[in-house]
Amino acid sequence: MTDETELMPPAATLPVAAGAIRQAAADLDPGGEAQLAVGQALRAVGLHQLVLRRR
Repeated sequence: MTDETELMPPAATLPVAAGAIRQAAADLDPGGEAQLAVGQALRAVGLHQLVLRRR
């Protein structure tokens, strides 16, 4: 059974983990500096925005 607040599955790939990190930043600081910084950092290492679907 998966908790609805769980963003990262146990066997997450790097792109899925990046999406979970991006979503967590958006949840914690929507539109703020932290969310922007996380997005910029992930783009800088080639992990462009992905759509993360919650279960």
